[in-house]
Amino acid sequence: MSKELAALVDKSFSRSLSAEEKAIAACISSPKLISISEQEFRELIAQAAVVNSIKSLPSDIEVNLLRQVADTTYKGLSVKDWQNAFLYNAIGKDFERVEAFNLFSVAFMSDVFKRYQEYKSKVWRELNKALILPESEPKYVEATDPLTALHADVQRWKEMIS
Repeated sequence: MSKELAALVDKSFSRSLSAEEKAIAACISSPKLISISEQEFRELIAQAAVVNSIKSLPSDIEVNLLRQVADTTYKGLSVKDWQNAFLYNAIGKDFERVEAFNLFSVAFMSDVFKRYQEYKSKVWRELNKALILPESEPKYVEATDPLTALHADVQRWKEMIS
C-alpha cells in the first residue's frame, strides 16, 4: 500500500486501525490472483509453504490444479489476501489453524481461504462501523406549482425550436 493510500485509510476511520485491519484494507489495492503470472503464483506457493512449515513444494500438476482452483473459486482474492491468509494460518490468527500435514494441496489451500474469508468478513464489519462517511448536503427541491412548471417547459421548448 502506498503511503498516500495508507494515510487516506487512516483518515477515513473514526479510530486508529490495528495492523490486521490495515492489512485487510490493503487488499483492495493489491493485484488479483487471477492477474499474476505462473512464476509469481509459484512464488506465492513457496512463500506460503515456508510460512506454514511445509517441507516439499507441489508438483507441476498440483500447481496447475491449485492455479485452476484459485482462478475459478477464489478469483476475487488478491495477492495480499493470499499472503494474509497463509500468514494468519501459520500464527493461528483469529481462527483455528489448518494443518497441512506437509502437503500444499487444494484441500489445504481451500480450507485456509475459507477460514480467512470468514475472518476478513468479520474485520470488514468492524471497519464499516468505524467508517466516516462524507456528509452529503441535503438536496434542495424547489416546490413549484405544476402549472408554472408546465409553462416553463413550454417556454424552454419554444426557445429550442426558434
